[in-house]
Order: sequence, then C-alpha cells, then structure tokens
Amino acid sequence: LGAMHVFSIYPSLGYQARVLIDHAINQNRSSFALLFSDDSFGRAGLRAARDQLSLHNVTAVAEIAHRFGRLDAETVAEQLNASGAEVVLFLTGDPAVVDLIAAADRLSYSPMYMGHNLLVTGVMLQIPRAGERVVLSQNIHFGGPKHPLAAEFIDILKSYPGSARERVIQMPAFAAAKVLVDGLRNAGKDLTRESLVKGLESVHLDTGLLGTIRFSRENHAGPMGISLVKPDGMLKMFVPVATRREPISSSRHLTN
Repeated sequence: LGAMHVFSIYPSLGYQARVLIDHAINQNRSSFALLFSDDSFGRAGLRAARDQLSLHNVTAVAEIAHRFGRLDAETVAEQLNASGAEVVLFLTGDPAVVDLIAAADRLSYSPMYMGHNLLVTGVMLQIPRAGERVVLSQNIHFGGPKHPLAAEFIDILKSYPGSARERVIQMPAFAAAKVLVDGLRNAGKDLTRESLVKGLESVHLDTGLLGTIRFSRENHAGPMGISLVKPDGMLKMFVPVATRREPISSSRHLTN
C-alpha cells in the first residue's frame, strides 16, 4: 500500500512541534534547542520545527541528535546548558528525557521543556516543579457526556471495566472505528479500495473524544488542532494549558 492509502487520526510529530513552538513564542520565549532522535521520526519533526521557527524569524541555537535508547543525559545536558536555550523541544520519544531533565537540574539549568503526546506518561508527573516548566501536546479532547459519540463510548465502558491507561488506548480506537464507519458510508454500496479512499477523504467528523477529524484529497492526517497540557504532581494528572490549537500556517504542508 502506498501513502495514498494511509490515514491517521493522530497528529504527526511535525504538527505537534509547530503548535508547541507557536505557544512558546506567545510566551515570549525566543531561544530554542531541538533534541531529536536520529531516525525518520525525529528528522521529520526537526524539519517541521525548523520551518515553524522560520515563520517567527527564529533559528534554533542548538540542534542535538541522539540514537533512540542511547541518550547520554549528562553530555546532552551540558550541551543544552552551554546553548543557553530558553526552550528545549523534544523531538524524540526516548523516555530517558526524564534523566536528561534531572541532569540539567544538577547544572542549575531549567528551561521550558516541550514535547509531544508520546511523552504524556506517569513518569513526567514525578519531575520536580514539572507544572512550572513542562508543556506537552495531546490529542484527547473529550466532548462531554452529552456528546452522542462520547455518551456511546461511556455506555460501552460500563460493560468493559478497565484501568485509566486502558481508557487512553480505547478512546482513539473507538474514534478510529467511527471514522472508518463514516468513510464506508461515504464510499457507497459498491465498495472498492478506491471508493473507500474517496469516502475517507470526505470525512469531517466530530468524534467527541479526539476532537474533529477531517480528511481531504491533499491531507490524510485528520486532527484539527491539539491541546496542550502540563503535569500536576499533586493531583497526579495532566491539566490543560490550552485547548485545540492549530499551527500558524506555512507554505509547507502542516502535517509534515
């Protein structure tokens, strides 16, 4: 299958990086360091981050690559400290970024840390003063118990008890199923691969759980906006910073 047959209900790393950069700029932060995994995931995020920074006439003061699973926290902390960056943007899913933050603390270096939805984990709640200096993006957007799809999801859960972590997995799975059903409905009775692609490209659905998913012929990454959250160690949860933000537009495709 080629790219034309792939649809995503999750925002790309690049999309999230753009929103995070816009938020930091609005907070009067203008000095950025980019930490990225040296793989296709991290490099895609890096390209988008560079592009979004350029829209604000900003160039990163440091770009640091690392191999996933082999992040040298002490060395990278020293590099970041030397850069003097006000914001460190994590373009990596390596859980060792928590060790990096601890290493930077030992150097009395405490910038704003920003990262994507894969870093919204319980470990982040354990970082000292996390609520003051960590902002993460996430795509969960609960429409409330009166939203018909959210109400349906809540009703289904009554028969399938589970943990909070399982709920985080179940919510996008439910939303993805609804998106597929909408695409099948749009495709019509004579179903082919091509008609399904066209049907999905016509989807514009408020899922009640992940916000609105909208596909088109040019865009197969559906989320319209993402939310920003920060860790609250006292409440042991992530609390909202901003809701449903979309990036400032660029000449390039915003899903990159």
